Amino acid sequence: MREFFEDIGLLKIMNPSDSIFLSNIHHAFAQTNGDYAFPNSLEGDLLKRAKFEIEELQQKVKNLEQLNVDSCETDLNVRKLAAQVLSDFQVHGDSYGVPTLEDITELLINKILKK
Repeated sequence: MREFFEDIGLLKIMNPSDSIFLSNIHHAFAQTNGDYAFPNSLEGDLLKRAKFEIEELQQKVKNLEQLNVDSCETDLNVRKLAAQVLSDFQVHGDSYGVPTLEDITELLINKILKK
């Protein structure tokens, strides 16, 4: 499912290579053991903090993108299940609008209560 969203351009995970700043930090201060040798000064502290905050924001972006993918997958799965009981129009709508999951749930409940 993730590939589907990547193919249609809805998913773009930020890589460290997307940040020119992080790339420059890596080039200038990275050590062969994976650590960073920042200067022992105010500037070094600022660089450490900036690197940390950028990486933290990138992780938040990845988490939000994953939540979005999960939400889309849930929506698609609910619509597939509802299509077994409801009409295509009731599940997928038309050019004037698409029903929400709440609308679909309400239609399903009404159908169950009528029986």
